Amino acid sequence: MSATNRAKALVAGEAGGAAASVTALLAALLWSNAFPAAYQAARHARLSFGLGSGQLGLDLRTGIDSGLMTSPFLLVGLEARRELGREELRERLRLLLPVGAGVVAMALPVGIYLAVNHTGPTAHGWGSAAFCSRTVTASSSH
Repeated sequence: MSATNRAKALVAGEAGGAAASVTALLAALLWSNAFPAAYQAARHARLSFGLGSGQLGLDLRTGIDSGLMTSPFLLVGLEARRELGREELRERLRLLLPVGAGVVAMALPVGIYLAVNHTGPTAHGWGSAAFCSRTVTASSSH
């Protein structure tokens, strides 16, 4: 298999999405640590959309927190619904393992994060721990 075909297969599959998430995560970590002032300025940039007299505006951080961070949960729900529809999870008891594993995969890093950072200004960052753990889990399962 040529390198081009391997790259197409990676991008087309589930592993491609996980690889893109890990790449974006590493780029954000590098950017926020190498250029903190530029990173903070971008996080607080205000984006707005308007139609006629109506306007919707959010800063970039709120848009990401409210929109993009919820998409993994939406996708997991859609995948579970698809498997229920195809009767792969016809018995509700078979749904217990994937749902339980997902809850533990999110709760465990959050618990560790809060155990270490339970007070102070960093205590509100637990959502990043859950997202990072899910990204790593998704990339390592393929």
